[in-house]
Order: sequence, then C-alpha cells, then structure tokens
Amino acid sequence: MATLPELARAHSDLDEVRITHLQNLVSVWGLLADLSFADLILYARDSRRADGSLVLLGHMRPTTGTTLYRADLVGQVFEPRRRPLIVKAFEAECTVDGAVEVGSERTVHLTAVPVRRDGETIAVLARERLRPEDRPGSEQERTYLTVFDRFARMLERGEFPYQDEERLRHRTPRVGDGLLLVDADGRIEFASPNAVSTLHRMGVTRGVTGARFDDTGLGSSMLRSAFARRTAVIDEMERPDEVAVVSHCFPLLDAGTPTGAIVLVRDVTELRRRDRQLVSKDATIREIHHRVKNNL
Repeated sequence: MATLPELARAHSDLDEVRITHLQNLVSVWGLLADLSFADLILYARDSRRADGSLVLLGHMRPTTGTTLYRADLVGQVFEPRRRPLIVKAFEAECTVDGAVEVGSERTVHLTAVPVRRDGETIAVLARERLRPEDRPGSEQERTYLTVFDRFARMLERGEFPYQDEERLRHRTPRVGDGLLLVDADGRIEFASPNAVSTLHRMGVTRGVTGARFDDTGLGSSMLRSAFARRTAVIDEMERPDEVAVVSHCFPLLDAGTPTGAIVLVRDVTELRRRDRQLVSKDATIREIHHRVKNNL
C-alpha cells in the first residue's frame, strides 16, 4: 500500500512543505479520533482529473468507539458526487456538517473540516460517526466531543498540527490512558476516571476537578512551556516510591492565544519496573560472561 507522501505526490499538486504538514497531522490524529469516538478520513483534491475528484490519503479508526469501515479505503479516488460534503468544505473553506445515508439502515453523521496551511485549504478531514451529536451522552463523552471541536477550529485556522512538537517513540499516552482538561488559568475543568486513578497513585487524594494543575505533581513547568511555545510538550517523572507517569500536554489555541490545554497521562510504573529488571539481568549476564571468559 502506498504511503501518504506517495499518494499525495502521485495524485495532487501539493508541495513538500504541505505534504509534511499532512504527515504531521496523521502522526497525531489518533488523538482526534479517540476524542470524537469516530473514524477520521483525510481527503485531497486529485489534480490529475479535471472533474474535481478526491483521493483518500489516510484513515484513522478510534480506540474509544467502533469503526464504520472494515475495509481499507486508502488510495481510492472518489467522484465529487459521491462526497458532496467534502467538496463543499473545499469550496467554502469552512467546516461543513451533514448526514449521509449508507444503505437502507444507517445514517452516518459527517463533519468535514478544512486542513489549512499558510491560508490555503490543502486537505479536508472528515469525521464520520453513527451516533448523532445532539443525543445526550455522558459528561466524559460531551467533554471529549467539545475538545475535538476546539481542535477542529485549530485545524481550520492552521494552528494544528503544531510546529516543532515533542514526541516520544514509546509510552506516549493515549486518550484512554487518562485525560485532564485544564483552563487558561491552570485549573482542572475535567478529569477522566483513569486520570483520577493515576493522580491517586501519585498521592493526590482530594478532589481533582477545580484544583490547580500545579498541585498535581505532574510538573508545573510543562503547562507553562506548552502555553509559551504554542506546541505540545511531553514530560516523564518518577517519584521516590517509584511511581512513574508520562504526561503529554496539548495547548488549545484561539488565534495564537492559549485558551486551555488537555493533558494525557499514563501510569508507566510497571513498565519502568520491567525496564529495571531487564537492565539488572543484562548486567548479571555480562558479569557471568566476564567471569567465564577470565576462567577460560
């Protein structure tokens, strides 16, 4: 299967800067899929065709919900009439909401968000889910969908994905590991159950909602750095009692001004313990090898 850069070069007239921007998006869009409980599909215009056809560059399934698609659609080309809401988002250069009938039994609710770079719409991100958004859900679901909407507006303004974002190859938290929503003043507006459990492991036993992020022990400098740099920041800390937590802070921006942040947290205490065991075993093996070699 062709990669996103290969598909973009073969089907579109996007330059390398814009292709890199889309690569940066798909490297972190698992976050958006999990926040929206929905499939995310990335479309670009197929410049080889004069009819305005669309090429599907990427597809991300959520880990927090059920996918709508069992088949892999990446690389397929669609005529404009088959994706009218995507075409409308390209032409209007703004977010478009609508419903699409799939077969005779289900209605897919679609949100098409323009992906902008340097004032130009270079792609459209489609969120597709079965459940209508106006149906009441849990507080957690409503919070996650609201956060997705804030990221969608950042996409539309060209403020996401971030520039010069820090990334870890391993142990990076996901939405299901734990999420904190923090306001612009550094107070926690919402904490998922898994985030509360992680904070309890760190000794935070009082109520989390309404508390200051600085009081959680996750590292006050991380939030300040994310707000100052307007980009995501990762921090990993370990307490004296060997409790270890990885935090990933994503600032929420509005025209360049931080209006809050989400912080994903993951308890990696057990992973750290296993790492120490491996290091200890490796040192033991090297010592045995050294002694055997000397005896010989």
